[in-house]
Amino acid sequence: MLDPAKFESGLFSEDTFHYFDQAFQFRDNSEWFELNQSRYLNHVKDPFFSLIEVVNHNSDFQISKNSLSRPKRKYQTQTKGYTKDFCKVASPNALHFQLGRKEDDNYLRFGSRKYQWNRAQIISNDFLSHFLEILNG
Repeated sequence: MLDPAKFESGLFSEDTFHYFDQAFQFRDNSEWFELNQSRYLNHVKDPFFSLIEVVNHNSDFQISKNSLSRPKRKYQTQTKGYTKDFCKVASPNALHFQLGRKEDDNYLRFGSRKYQWNRAQIISNDFLSHFLEILNG
């Protein structure tokens, strides 16, 4: 079992959401992501991978790191832009977790249940324990 207390300072930070805000602002600029790729890795991808690790070790859900959505679009760039302003993971047993720029982007859904959080709740120190409580009923 992986101890969630390892992440007592929280997984996600205000920098996670600053990245999403700027990704939206510069969504049509294909060079922006290349210049900000380290921000994506440090503040979005790495925290999501840590969340996956904690969930896989502390619940009945198994999420593949390969399920993490890509930060760039290969299609629909004309209508939606090049860089995504959200990120999500999903498991084969119907768990879907997403974070993004808009308040309604920030949710956990599994089965018929859906939970939403605001930015302050997501960056709080107790978000991970609350998240696991929901998953483990």
